[in-house]
Amino acid sequence: ITNTSTLDLLYCTFIVTPTSDITLTIPSCTNYNNKKITIKNMSTFIITINTSNSELIDGTVSTSLTTQYETVRLHSNSVQWIKV
Repeated sequence: ITNTSTLDLLYCTFIVTPTSDITLTIPSCTNYNNKKITIKNMSTFIITINTSNSELIDGTVSTSLTTQYETVRLHSNSVQWIKV
């Protein structure tokens, strides 16, 4: 992934290589119970990860990857996305 987009959760791992700061939106967790995804920032740019439908990631509406090689793993419990 190189630009702002909504993730297709047909996949589980996302290697992100943007050339500027971007925003990724993850689909509704209610549609993906027990789904696990990994997002890795290969760049020095900021990747903001937003939820759909005002859902939460560990109690907040977004999370960010701010350093090169930083990774976040998310798990859906069908109520929210949880960092693991």
